[in-house]
Amino acid sequence: MKLDVSILFAATIGAQSVLASPIRARTAYNVKEVHNVPRKWKNIGRAPADHRLHLQIGLKQDNFDELDRHLYEVSDPEHTRYGQHLSFEEVNELVKPKDETLDLVHEWLLLNGVGEFDYSPAKDWINIYIDVASAERLLDTEYSVFQHEDGAVLVRTSRWSLPIHLHDHVDTIQPTTSFMRSTPQKSDWIQFSEPWTPPGYKPPTNETISKVCHLFPVTIECFQTLYGTLGYVQKVPGINRIGFNNYLNQTPIRPDIYSFLEKYRPEAKDEAYEFESIEIAGGQLPNLRH
Repeated sequence: MKLDVSILFAATIGAQSVLASPIRARTAYNVKEVHNVPRKWKNIGRAPADHRLHLQIGLKQDNFDELDRHLYEVSDPEHTRYGQHLSFEEVNELVKPKDETLDLVHEWLLLNGVGEFDYSPAKDWINIYIDVASAERLLDTEYSVFQHEDGAVLVRTSRWSLPIHLHDHVDTIQPTTSFMRSTPQKSDWIQFSEPWTPPGYKPPTNETISKVCHLFPVTIECFQTLYGTLGYVQKVPGINRIGFNNYLNQTPIRPDIYSFLEKYRPEAKDEAYEFESIEIAGGQLPNLRH
């Protein structure tokens, strides 16, 4: 399922130290799901504690049966409601979890130091971004690195648990026990014998730039050379700042920023989760809560 993330939930509770403490919940933990590791996969060791996970929590939908009824009615040529399709907002309202479900899951996350998360439009999926060590405490489980015989590697677990009072409110949490992978189709990939060059393309005339900037591939070294930041050292560390603007409710995806920095500027990767988002000239951060 592709999630359209629309809400950034930033709860400021003094809980940075909580992640280092035992899991907290109003009821005891019990196993929620167990799956055998599929054939062709083998466990090659424990997952690194600092490996980042994008956990998706699937909540129990409220009126799915009612949605099913609507779909049958508007699809039946003999029904008086034929063709009167529900709007995007109406569908989201029907499948939105009960307030009790949202409140209980929020309480559990906040008690365990997870203070920043976002939703799907219907609030039936919650996204959190935490490291393996935190996920293991949260789900009372152990993550391992599994390797497929084709060489692919995934971080997964074969069982995970939840507080008993949440079992009827949470349908699934992934990635945990699912080893499904999307397989690219042949039609999605076209191999050219040589990179395609647009008509009229002229390489850079600056010798320094032309050495590192090519039509394919575009590299981080090229960008640094173009903008004159290669080897740049801050003149006033702690005071120098740089800002980026976003429009139309677009918000930075911190795990993506972390992955980029981890590859190209590893010394700065932790800043992906530290920078501040602010409102300027009447703009509003979408549904931001503190």
